Amino acid sequence: MVALDEITDALRHEAELAHRVRLEELVEAVRKTLEEPSSANEKVAQIKALLAAQDYRAQEQARQREPGGPSSSSGDGSRREGCSI
Repeated sequence: MVALDEITDALRHEAELAHRVRLEELVEAVRKTLEEPSSANEKVAQIKALLAAQDYRAQEQARQREPGGPSSSSGDGSRREGCSI
């Protein structure tokens, strides 16, 4: 039988990997935005939209991890409040 600690560690590791992938995708999206031939104001607006979308995703995932949430067994619940990415 697999120990509960091993399962918890595996879930935490999966959550950390998924978070790292999301951050890498966000960094790439910001790089592409900065390379676009548009005004600084347009770039700032696009980057703000990217960050807002990332924060929304993080909040939705936190809600799902809450007890009684649609997927309360996924993730490790270690998201810090106030962290937008």
